[in-house]
Amino acid sequence: MVFVKTSRRPYLRQLEAETVVVHTREGSSIRGVLLAVYSDVYVLRHAAYLNPDGSTVAIDGEALIPLARVAFMQRLRGTES
Repeated sequence: MVFVKTSRRPYLRQLEAETVVVHTREGSSIRGVLLAVYSDVYVLRHAAYLNPDGSTVAIDGEALIPLARVAFMQRLRGTES
């Protein structure tokens, strides 16, 4: 499978290399550094699942999140941990 960077979402290029929280349609949330935006997937590095109780679970490697599963994405500003 070959991924091609999308040009349909040029505003997302401004977010690359910034910390974001991706909220999925299933109700889970994942925080990480947006590494790349492709036509069908977001790639996050240094990612972690955010639990409802405030705890986090680190994700090894890179997290690939299919766009079909994304409800919305938030850009984090400052030094959130």
